[in-house]
Amino acid sequence: MVLYSVCMLKWREGQVPIYVAGAYDVSTFGFFQRGGARELCKFVSREVTQRAKPGDRMSVEHKQHLCHIIVRRDNLACAVVSTHDYPQRVAFSFIQKALEGFNNIHGAAWEGAVNDIDLPVPQLEALIRRYQNPDEADPMLKIQRDLEDTKEIIVRTMDDLLERGEKLENVMDRSSDLSLQSKTFLKNTNDLNSCCMIL
Repeated sequence: MVLYSVCMLKWREGQVPIYVAGAYDVSTFGFFQRGGARELCKFVSREVTQRAKPGDRMSVEHKQHLCHIIVRRDNLACAVVSTHDYPQRVAFSFIQKALEGFNNIHGAAWEGAVNDIDLPVPQLEALIRRYQNPDEADPMLKIQRDLEDTKEIIVRTMDDLLERGEKLENVMDRSSDLSLQSKTFLKNTNDLNSCCMIL
């Protein structure tokens, strides 16, 4: 799960969107591939933004990657390129935080842009680093994963107990050391104990 880029763009109807700011983390690529990876992220972000409309919120798949985008009603768009397995909810949470951070610094300064510009937004660099680990960035996802792990452990433990219980019954039936009365007593206590465990 990796976030490669976040790009802020000015959406324009029927025209190519204007790039206004961005941040990249292409450290997973080889040194000589990083420039091309940045360009590709910027290209995909621009193309997806161009095909969107104000008010859109969507994810577009491209090979093993996704481009998540939100285009605000004021025509400011934020596009994030990530791996296919990056959680969509966390990606959109990241976009909301990026838009807030950008807006706090630059306000409406981007609205007058007629060509690509690169407004400085140091918060984007910090934000992209923080969101590289979705579990740490999103407390809900961390809780959900913890619950899934706990559920898996409980299910596995219950399966082990059931298997063990079946084996004990088989051993008990085959035992010549136990009298019929002892076998009946053990079975009745097991039935009573299983009743109590449900409560």
